Amino acid sequence: MDYNYAVFWHVPQGGAGIDRLRVADADEARCTCSERHPGAILAAFKKTQFTPDQVNHVFLDWLNSVV
Repeated sequence: MDYNYAVFWHVPQGGAGIDRLRVADADEARCTCSERHPGAILAAFKKTQFTPDQVNHVFLDWLNSVV
C-alpha cells in the first residue's frame, strides 16, 4: 500500500504499532487512528520525514518516551 503518513500509536495497558495511511494531512491521520485505536497516544509523521531504515528506531524511541 502506498502511504503518505505514518502514525505511531500506543494504547496504555494495550498495544502499540505503526499505521501507514494515505490521508490529506496529519490531523486526518491522527483522527483516523484515534477511531481505530480508542484512547491511544498518537504521533503522525510524513512518510518523507524518516527513511524506511529509521522508522523502527524512531518508533522505539518514541514508544519509550510515552510509556
